[in-house]
Amino acid sequence: MQRKLKVSVSQASVAGRKPVNQDAIGCFIPPNLELESKGLAAIICDGISSSSVSQVASEATVTGFIKDYYATSDAWSVKNSATRVLKSINHWLFAQTKNSEYRFDFNEGYVCTASAVIIKSHTAYVFHCGDSRVYCQSNNDFEQLTHDHQHFIDPTTSYLTRALGMDTSVDIEHVAIELSVGDKLLLATDGLYDYVTEHEISEILNQESICEQTKADALVNLALENGSHDNVSAIVLCIELCQIIHSKIGKSHFLRCRCHQSLKKVVASTTLKSFALFKSPAEATYSWQRTSAIMSKLL
Repeated sequence: MQRKLKVSVSQASVAGRKPVNQDAIGCFIPPNLELESKGLAAIICDGISSSSVSQVASEATVTGFIKDYYATSDAWSVKNSATRVLKSINHWLFAQTKNSEYRFDFNEGYVCTASAVIIKSHTAYVFHCGDSRVYCQSNNDFEQLTHDHQHFIDPTTSYLTRALGMDTSVDIEHVAIELSVGDKLLLATDGLYDYVTEHEISEILNQESICEQTKADALVNLALENGSHDNVSAIVLCIELCQIIHSKIGKSHFLRCRCHQSLKKVVASTTLKSFALFKSPAEATYSWQRTSAIMSKLL
């Protein structure tokens, strides 16, 4: 019996009207056996705007999450693996600020939001901390899967109640949903969803005239056209196919599933200014070491 999984991945991240892009995004699709045991991983992070080093926190979180998630034991559940990795990253980020010149004001330290998705078999596992968001488009139903960990003082002023690097410990929000062929998952930062309505997002995700590999670009461009003055980032995962071929009888069976991962190289948009797309754990390891080196220079 041979199983074919196919996912189309679209991702884009731009600084927009800001001089520095404090967002970071990443997606890793492992080879066959690891795809079966660990699944596909995607993550989006947004560094806090009050900090001049939060982009380092975002990049370190993306590279660290992808590297360390695939290094966890296959005996661990997806929830246990991803949660432990995010909590470990949180502790590390907190320690960097604690040992830096920013130790007296964490609003200037290594703090970022994080929203991650693991797609394994026919299930999407969502892990979340902060005010980035994960949405699901299923047929005509559009749903926000995450809660904003944010408190509003007034309609225009708010602060995060939860983020990576804010404290020694952190609660990670978790939800798991069953997936079907044709479903789409969107990971987005506030620079996008604050300027693009849910109706507009849903329309773009469902629009057949827009290539699946460019839907993230379309969403980011629309946010900029609508006046976004923040960094803008998006990852779109489209569940295309889960096919099991029984070689003995030569028949194909298409199964409803929420998992959709391409075993071929994902072609990312050339317009990206800040993103991480790893083709192998070795690349993720290299990127992580590079970020660690940057962090060491800053400290």
